[in-house]
Amino acid sequence: MAAEVHGKTWGIIGLGRIGREVAARAKALGANVAYTDAVRLEQSEEERLGVRFLALPKLLAESDVVSIHVPLNPKTKKMIGERELRLMKSYAVFVNVSRGELVDEEMLAKAVSEGWIGGAGVDVFAHEPVAKDHPLVTAARQGANLVLTPHIAGATNDARMRIIQVTADNVMRVLLGQPPNNVVNP
Repeated sequence: MAAEVHGKTWGIIGLGRIGREVAARAKALGANVAYTDAVRLEQSEEERLGVRFLALPKLLAESDVVSIHVPLNPKTKKMIGERELRLMKSYAVFVNVSRGELVDEEMLAKAVSEGWIGGAGVDVFAHEPVAKDHPLVTAARQGANLVLTPHIAGATNDARMRIIQVTADNVMRVLLGQPPNNVVNP
């Protein structure tokens, strides 16, 4: 069944560059946006962006849509598991377009199949290409409310051209003795 985003709460895990872009789009669709992040923004920045901070458990419990946008590291690996999924509303949708290993994929398949949550959209997997017997693929075949794509969310020609441009710009910056842009772990 289809639902509108307008008037719903969209919870964003990780309000970095990508999380902020998602927040802007969710707000444009009329959603109320909540976020959680390792570093909370200043209140003035939260007000400017029109977002409110919630601790992860509260964000999961209050959101109608939850999307995750954090880097993969030892602290974030499998940060969403059974406990977190059981906190979500029975009709909530979970979206992972970040990294597959952020989520316990077996538990996500179980959560959707058993109705702990309403559905999920997944574009990334812990092991790619995804195997035919992967729990999420199996759950989707059995009718679970899942949208699975093979890590192609950003695979437009325009996106690839931007990647090439950013890479070329960073090579030039380094050759000029300047630090590159978009360094994740300096």
